[in-house]
Amino acid sequence: MIIKLIKFKGPGTGKTTLIIKLILELLRIDHFLNIGLSAPTGKATARLKEALKDKTNNSFSKFLDQIEFQTLHRWILNSQNKSLKLKFKLKELDIFIIDEMSMVNIDLIESVLNLLAKDCKIILVGDKNQLSPVNNCSIWNYLFEYGDNSSIKSCIVNLEKTYRNIGDIALISSLIFNNDFSLLNQKIKVLEKDNNSKEITISKSREKDIPKNLFFNIISHLKQLNRSTSNLSKKKYIFDDGIDNLLLNEKVLVDKIFLDLQSHLILCEKNSGIWSVEYLNEIVFGQKKPYDLKTLNEGVPIMCTKNNNELGLSNGDIGVLIGLKNERKYLFRKFNDNNEEIVALIDPSNLENVVPAIAITIHKSQGSESEKVSILWSQKYRRNQYALNKKKDNENIFCKDNFERRLFYTAVTRAKKFLDIYYLN
Repeated sequence: MIIKLIKFKGPGTGKTTLIIKLILELLRIDHFLNIGLSAPTGKATARLKEALKDKTNNSFSKFLDQIEFQTLHRWILNSQNKSLKLKFKLKELDIFIIDEMSMVNIDLIESVLNLLAKDCKIILVGDKNQLSPVNNCSIWNYLFEYGDNSSIKSCIVNLEKTYRNIGDIALISSLIFNNDFSLLNQKIKVLEKDNNSKEITISKSREKDIPKNLFFNIISHLKQLNRSTSNLSKKKYIFDDGIDNLLLNEKVLVDKIFLDLQSHLILCEKNSGIWSVEYLNEIVFGQKKPYDLKTLNEGVPIMCTKNNNELGLSNGDIGVLIGLKNERKYLFRKFNDNNEEIVALIDPSNLENVVPAIAITIHKSQGSESEKVSILWSQKYRRNQYALNKKKDNENIFCKDNFERRLFYTAVTRAKKFLDIYYLN
């Protein structure tokens, strides 16, 4: 078994381009290779597939159609004969590529390695600065702790140069792990004071209430989603039982909904507490858990919080509410058994573990990206030892330890063009 590690520093370093060129070169050499691609979450896997589909040279598209894309959990289930219709089992693969490795825990990678053939070549791709898996050890971080080991070092490919974003977002993300914290502190102070950046705004709040401009942005975002979703729900035939894929019927309207959905991502540190996901839901909807989704407007974002292999949904998949009263459904984008992208209506009675998703935790955002990201950061508020009158220039004013640096870095690097940071002081 041969393993290669591709390590990159944030988005825009050419990771996807490198994977595409690597696959094309491998297929040029051998047209009959079995290649599998994967990621820990459904949205990360979907993003990888969409990116490859958009950028692939047409002359090789017939070969890429034979490649299997699935989450790691679905690969494992299929390889254990759990009645999933995939092209290959793990033991049949010649090449296996895993993206977003920072999210993969040791138990998961062990299960995968035990099911792969001994002569399979494995390519692991990830950002070593992103968050580790919740409640489990990160195999990715462990590998780089021993990166000076000659056998590991010889397998590592580093992507250092940023091609997509060379502005303030990239600069902030690069300074978070700089040992000289004063550089990040100075940049944040400049952005907060002058507000001349075309990409980043930083706002300090002394109140626990949600910042007013963020609240108004949320309401505006929900109104836009309501308009685009109601335009689709007016087509009453879409609620008929025979409609399996709305992309075949109303592609323009469906694409508009998901374009609006992905236009603004609001991130919180935690599910509960000050400036949390649940706190925001209570402010905006006037509801606490358990939520009554039937009473919410069309277009409200929702998230599946548990894998559902029967419906083809993964933990963290985002959709919207559609239809009123008895016609209320969940609208999700997913992949069918033939690995084709579809958009389907799901009856609420068939899917439990669904919550509002006007905001999500930073952990849940891994594998996502958005044109605009708003971060609600309250870590500093909870740390008396980081009071303003005690702060030193050599202390990171946003993050007290490596975990908080990873948390903040992961949130910042979700933004493609615009980033708003709100913090309690």
